[in-house]
Amino acid sequence: MCSSDLQDRTEEPRQTMLRSVLLSLTVAVALAAKAQHLRQGITAYLNDYQPGACGVVEWVGVSANKDDPPDNAVAGGRDQNLPIKSNTLYVCRAADSHGHMIPGKTFMPRSDSACNAADVHDDGESVLTRSYAEVLTVSPRAFSGRRLEWAPVAPGVNQHAPSGALATGNNEVGQLYSCRFSADAELHGDLIVGQTHFPRSDGYCCSAEFGGEVLHSARCEVLVTAHC
Repeated sequence: MCSSDLQDRTEEPRQTMLRSVLLSLTVAVALAAKAQHLRQGITAYLNDYQPGACGVVEWVGVSANKDDPPDNAVAGGRDQNLPIKSNTLYVCRAADSHGHMIPGKTFMPRSDSACNAADVHDDGESVLTRSYAEVLTVSPRAFSGRRLEWAPVAPGVNQHAPSGALATGNNEVGQLYSCRFSADAELHGDLIVGQTHFPRSDGYCCSAEFGGEVLHSARCEVLVTAHC
């Protein structure tokens, strides 16, 4: 064997090892950059649930500790005035003082609260905030499970729940559902996520926390589910 052949065979493992090291470094840098972007809310979260995709509906516990949203979190709205660069609002729920689960909205990362909700009950209404809550997610399944969509509800008194409405909470009036509404004149195009029940005698379709107050809307969309 000539010396040139021996040198070539010696160089091949070295080159392979160098390529592996460079690839590992590239992947590590990309993952670190993605994690930093997620933490700062610079880009839309790549792992959010895509409406209409099939999967298993699950609730994932979150805390007000600046965590990123869980994988496949259900994004339902937007708020242009969030203290982070992302304007995405996620569907969440939190327990009130009676142990009822009240659907609301959240953004992530955050440290002030894990979920904000409008707690509308027999004695009146109030804003509910909690440092621990649950965020709605849909774990992907190709051809099984359920898919989520938003269905419009027409204004009126004593409306019926749309077909397939997904119960996301409860209180003394019964099951609660996640809803959302847009009030362009007041909220600059923001799409606010809240909660509702059916039938409602007050003529409203959705109630949500916004700016530390409870807002109501006669027009809304309700989160519904269907088999895949």
